[in-house]
Amino acid sequence: MEKVKNIHHALMNVRKELIETTLIKSAKGAFKNSYTPLPDIIKVAEPLLLKYNVLSIFDECTSHTNTEKPNEALFILTLYHPETETKLVNHFKVELEKRTPQGKRSAYTYAQRSLYESTLVINKEDDDAENTMTVDELNQAIASLTRKRNAITKSSEKTSNGSNPFGSN
Repeated sequence: MEKVKNIHHALMNVRKELIETTLIKSAKGAFKNSYTPLPDIIKVAEPLLLKYNVLSIFDECTSHTNTEKPNEALFILTLYHPETETKLVNHFKVELEKRTPQGKRSAYTYAQRSLYESTLVINKEDDDAENTMTVDELNQAIASLTRKRNAITKSSEKTSNGSNPFGSN
């Protein structure tokens, strides 16, 4: 293997190999959209990153004292190349649908998948009209999400007696 000059050179090599790999969108989202599951992305991306001596570090950097946007989380993907001591940092903010451990984990997974896809420019199968929702399907999904939001709002109104659902104030 040739000597890698910096992290950008290493990532160029990773991308050259990723271009040859098409990840299949085998999972379905809330709006019946197809996407590639995170484990499938990691199974392809991580061995290539390590092959070119790039370490990936994914973490949450959300301040728990953010009172302006308490439902917002910030996630960071850092790619580090120890040989040249260079790094590339990409971040992703996401609003939590639920302020629960499950809601946080869902945001974590979504952010990690999105950061890998955007940072590594991962080639995905063609997203043409065949995978698009009809107007009726979209309206059904919106109605379903509206019902869920109303149920959450009603539930939070019952518990909003000044107490913090995450512990002490």
